[in-house]
Amino acid sequence: MTALRLGAFLHLLGAVLVTGYTLFWVVMAVTLGREDSGDSKRLLGVVGASRWPPAGPYRFRLPLTLVGWGILGSLAMTGLFMASLYGTGFMELVSGEGAWGGGMAVKLAWFGVLLAGQVGITLRPSAAFAYLNGVATVAILLFSALLRH
Repeated sequence: MTALRLGAFLHLLGAVLVTGYTLFWVVMAVTLGREDSGDSKRLLGVVGASRWPPAGPYRFRLPLTLVGWGILGSLAMTGLFMASLYGTGFMELVSGEGAWGGGMAVKLAWFGVLLAGQVGITLRPSAAFAYLNGVATVAILLFSALLRH
């Protein structure tokens, strides 16, 4: 397997994981928002602090928000790795002058929104941050599909 194929596979795997992660938060926000007790923010905090994976020794389990950071970090690393294989620097990606054109700059801007939403989910979980992350993830997937390669 070439480095390009391995990088693409890992980046796509990360995209699937981040989509599931953000969808999980949206489902939790919608479901807990239906609670009549008004405890949805507290319950979202409990969800964020829950340990993953649910089985196995407790000391090896990570808070769900930390798992999310790991997924986002892996996406950033594989994305930069893929860009380096094409000989594209970070500034070329941001300026839209690289191999992918201006669509990459828009994708990276949405990734910044996703990172900001993840900061919110980590520090103060709320339905607004969950919805923001859901919208950002859909936008990233849309712009990724439209990028010229």
